[in-house]
Amino acid sequence: RVAQESPKGGRYHFSAPGDHAMPRRATAGPALPQIPKLRLHKGSGLRRARFNGRDFYFGPEGDVEGNRRYKRMVAEFLANDGALPLRESERKELSIKELMARYWVASKRSLQPDSLEPIKRALKVLRRLYGDTLVEQFGPSQLKALRIEMDRMKWSRNGINEATRRIRTVFSWGVGEELVEPSVHMRLRGVRALRSGEGGRETKRVMPVAPELVEKTIPFLPHDVRAMIQLQMLTGARPGEIRRLRWCEIDTGGNVWQYRPLHHKTKHHNRERTVRFGPRAQALLTAFKNRNPEPSDPGQSVKVRLDLAQGGSSRFLR
Repeated sequence: RVAQESPKGGRYHFSAPGDHAMPRRATAGPALPQIPKLRLHKGSGLRRARFNGRDFYFGPEGDVEGNRRYKRMVAEFLANDGALPLRESERKELSIKELMARYWVASKRSLQPDSLEPIKRALKVLRRLYGDTLVEQFGPSQLKALRIEMDRMKWSRNGINEATRRIRTVFSWGVGEELVEPSVHMRLRGVRALRSGEGGRETKRVMPVAPELVEKTIPFLPHDVRAMIQLQMLTGARPGEIRRLRWCEIDTGGNVWQYRPLHHKTKHHNRERTVRFGPRAQALLTAFKNRNPEPSDPGQSVKVRLDLAQGGSSRFLR
């Protein structure tokens, strides 16, 4: 035998992502799972490694086919965030909360923290109603029941439609990871979005604030908030880009400074984001740089942090 599963092994648990409640706070993402090491089993003279609580044997020392098998399993182990691909029998027993746990780990690695909160909001409702339900038993009727629950919670129609789309995305991701049968996702795609009057409260479209009103408001704002708004108006930068602004990310070599955020909304599409600062924007930034000298460590942040809970006070961090 080149590789044999230990007779003691059974259905493994999700030791990497876990099947407990989702984290309360999004983090930068978990470290890569530790690769199981090959060890010699003295009783049989075969090498073995333990993946997710199951022992696998890879032949004696120097077994070429055993080495290939081990490398292939390691690659699959890493590709699945520290878990081996499910067997057919295990896939039929996969619950919604186990699928969510794996999806949550993958999302934290690929998405920005700001993008995780709407996903968490939708998944909390899914987990509360159908966490213990088997994935293959979840269909259009259950998805519509979730929408009714969101309507009962006074969600807006647009919010319900967006949450429904995010829940479908979980199952679509599961198809790509060989956790969900394609037929399950196809059934969910048949549920169309809610139209006006079919559920959820209607909300007015959020329109941009008139520039004249912004100009009248600026004099009454705290100094740091005022500067942030002025920078946005001059550059078209997003609020998060201004809040996370760091000197080490600004190229001040030319007449027009260029700011290339390390993290931005379209980074996962391999797009480069550049915010340009002209003379007026440079004057605003220079005032803060003079107030807080640049730290010796170029990686330190000089971003603005707002503490609105304490009367709107704000400060730069050195």
